[in-house]
Amino acid sequence: MINAKKVLFFVFLCVFFYSCSVNKSKVGQWSKKDKERFNQYIKKEEKKGHMTSFGENKQMFIDCLFKKLENNYTSFTLAMSNDKGKEEIKLCFNEIYGPKKSMKGAWNKEDIAKFNSEMQSIQEDLNK
Repeated sequence: MINAKKVLFFVFLCVFFYSCSVNKSKVGQWSKKDKERFNQYIKKEEKKGHMTSFGENKQMFIDCLFKKLENNYTSFTLAMSNDKGKEEIKLCFNEIYGPKKSMKGAWNKEDIAKFNSEMQSIQEDLNK
């Protein structure tokens, strides 16, 4: 009878430790649940209209963000509760668009200066 209790206790411990290790996220290898949380976050941002400016590069941005968060944080929740995690969004944006590239509604300084110069030369031509 004592051996049966020991075996039952041992089986219980094995099941307990196995269940604790399954679906546990770690840096570089998130659980299915954390991946789902990330995807839900992206869908929520899409519904808010925050992803429209990425255009054809949207999936590239999403993939970049996922890789950066997964490779630097043990879970999606930890990544998004941390200001550094939110900085990953900016890093991915800069990787895809570059810090000096313009996009619709947000021109960089060089493009604004070029536009103003061209408009000024057009105005001068009209005044002749």
